[in-house]
Amino acid sequence: MKNLIKKVLIVSILSILFLPLGGCTKKSDINELSIATGIGIDKESESDDVIITIQVVNQITLARQPKEITPVVTLTERGKTVFEAFRKASVGFTGRVFLSHFQMLVFGEEAAKDDIIKYLNFFFNDHEAQHRFNIVICKEKKASEFLQTYSVFSSVPIIDYQSKLNSTINLVGMGKLTNLPMALNALKGESNGLVLSSFEIKGDIEKSKEMDNIKTPTPEAMVWPSDLAVLKDGKLVTYLNYDESIGYNFANNAIVNIVASVEVDNRRIALEVRGSSCKKSIKIENGKPKVTFEVKVVAIVNSDMSGDTEVGKEYADKCKKALEENIKNRMNLCIKKAKEHQVDIFDIGTSLHRDRPKYWKTIKDDFENIFKEIEIDVKVNATIENVIH
Repeated sequence: MKNLIKKVLIVSILSILFLPLGGCTKKSDINELSIATGIGIDKESESDDVIITIQVVNQITLARQPKEITPVVTLTERGKTVFEAFRKASVGFTGRVFLSHFQMLVFGEEAAKDDIIKYLNFFFNDHEAQHRFNIVICKEKKASEFLQTYSVFSSVPIIDYQSKLNSTINLVGMGKLTNLPMALNALKGESNGLVLSSFEIKGDIEKSKEMDNIKTPTPEAMVWPSDLAVLKDGKLVTYLNYDESIGYNFANNAIVNIVASVEVDNRRIALEVRGSSCKKSIKIENGKPKVTFEVKVVAIVNSDMSGDTEVGKEYADKCKKALEENIKNRMNLCIKKAKEHQVDIFDIGTSLHRDRPKYWKTIKDDFENIFKEIEIDVKVNATIENVIH
């Protein structure tokens, strides 16, 4: 009975993840495929080789087999090009590696520093890859190490990691989904910045590769969504910390719901931001661009750590002012980090090219230096929809 339940669960997960496999007209077609869930790219400083890691679903786990058999199989190979390394790794699997529905392309930190553009070309040209996969960075580690980890929450780890990233976006305001067309548009656009989500492996990395690690309620190692990674001209240059990442998402109109903790009269108050919008406007003053971000948010007071049940307009006004300052500070921290690295992660260059093409031509060649000194103003208007009763 347990084996039957296990089989049904895995089949259900794969059905949701991969959808119908177009072109598979016979039962034997699927059996002859190795369905990829994630692909990793690594680079070593002492070699020019490309290192590819492929994770596929182990279809033997769909049958009546001992539970000790791994639900996914991960193999790593190297080559002079992505295609060569991919083909060499594919030999280790049963049948052809099926790319149409893999969920995540992971860059190890060294590969991300090397320049991701040259690696993306293979996936853009491959006729099977459907370009919906999410592109992420494995912070301070190799992509191969990321794909070798087991998850407590899903037999197919990539499903868990994608779910965690979605939660980070929807509940914390840190993450970001970036598919292949989005990445290429950013890399080939007039702005020189690209921001990607990152993951980190917390704990004993060797333990994370063992199935015993997920047989305990307190695993010794787990994969967590981490800081947003900033790339300049396709190369990783820095990370945005917690506050900077939230500031970035406010500026780019990508906040769904977050908690902001503020101080009001020496009382710690938790505000839940339930709606946010940001309008970016650019003016030319004295021959220089001036950027303004106008943010509007709707929030409620969730809790007051003082335990006080004070209500009234004065209380709400103080919460409003504290929240506006909190958001403004986070956005300014992000702006400061971007200027330090001279990387336009706000699509200012793209906006100027689109709206003021003649002016853009006059500053394009020196925009990196101009961006460092550009005046960016942040205005925040918050509405508090309730107070604690």
